[in-house]
Amino acid sequence: MPGGLASSLTGVFLLFILAVLTAFWPLRSVMLFTLLAPFASVADAVGWDPRLSWGVLLGVRAVWERVCRGPQRISLAPNALLAWFLFCLVAGGVLDANTAGLTGEDTASALSLFLYFVAGSVFLFAVIQFAVSDHQVTAVVCCFAAAALAVSLYAAWQAFTTYGAGSADRIGSTLGNPNYLATSLALASTSLLLVARRHRGRLGTFFLVAAVAALLGTVLTLSRAGITSLLVGWVLAYVTRTGRIEYRKAFLMLGLAAVIGAAGAGAYLFDYRQQVTFSSDPGRADLATASQAEEDFTRLEAALYAVELIGDHPILGSGFGTFAASNYNVNGFYVATHNTWLQLFAGTGAVGTILLGILLAILARSLRKRGRVLYLPVAGCFLVNSLFGDYLQSIDVLTILALMYVFCRRTTDGCPLASAKALEA
Repeated sequence: MPGGLASSLTGVFLLFILAVLTAFWPLRSVMLFTLLAPFASVADAVGWDPRLSWGVLLGVRAVWERVCRGPQRISLAPNALLAWFLFCLVAGGVLDANTAGLTGEDTASALSLFLYFVAGSVFLFAVIQFAVSDHQVTAVVCCFAAAALAVSLYAAWQAFTTYGAGSADRIGSTLGNPNYLATSLALASTSLLLVARRHRGRLGTFFLVAAVAALLGTVLTLSRAGITSLLVGWVLAYVTRTGRIEYRKAFLMLGLAAVIGAAGAGAYLFDYRQQVTFSSDPGRADLATASQAEEDFTRLEAALYAVELIGDHPILGSGFGTFAASNYNVNGFYVATHNTWLQLFAGTGAVGTILLGILLAILARSLRKRGRVLYLPVAGCFLVNSLFGDYLQSIDVLTILALMYVFCRRTTDGCPLASAKALEA
């Protein structure tokens, strides 16, 4: 993956354009960032990842706006900003203190992952600060829906050309990795389903089409965790559609989702995966099964080593983003934790985990009860995915979580969002 810093005159010029856009038209910068957040493949085309520097620029611009004009009516509480700052301070300090045993390349990779977290997380601050009206929030959500639709359509085309040719390779669309793609599209599908229910007319139809397209894209990734999380998200969206949790239906539907997910993991997405991709070669099917078994084994080894590492460094952790390199040095597998909570605890220890937990608690408390219920499907979808992947550094995932937080907060604070007619005006 190319680095996050511009390495050519063209890159510097592009960064200059993004800086000017962010400085003078911050809302348009937020909208464009939302639109391009899931296009990690742009980094391969330009040789560096503009999302990293761009996210930091948005954060700096939001701080400047807050200092000069004060917080918006719906803003982050000062203690939330303090918790985030302390987490970054602890994570950055521990990372700097634990890079002695790493190669220069591994150190740069760990620093890059940390900066990705910073760039992705400050998007919440930026979208709150610059999307100050219902019309503006709706416009940003439209960019999100357009991005999800584009990524899903490309995933469908990729699946047709890849699986139709009998290839064993799973699709990655604009994110490159099928599991990351499944997580992003599952979150997008769940989120857009919630958004579509609160809009009428052509705008509501557009959001629903994007939600269904993202659903199909998730299925085409053949990701067990992604499909299960999608089921959980849609089930939670159904049982909370009245504005409160219908517990009986929730337990019944989530149990059904668990059974379907387990069946899919055991039958459809494991031994049967190659037949789904139209492969008639038994040798290729056996190879895919063996590859999947090895992948699951290395993930299990990584998880066990993460637990061991937490025991060795329980207070401050071993350094954000350093786990894969440490795992390689000890076990010979360059494999990440594949679990966001293990990633957090192993990297930042109890101190970092508690600080991030405080931040999330403050954000949750700032939502009304109806807002927390509205956000529940998104949270449930992410929680399932977080058990099978490390997403603290995923800008596309953090963007969705942040944007839906703002949407839920504005929707339930008595701020009805713009209709299609208002948006067109």
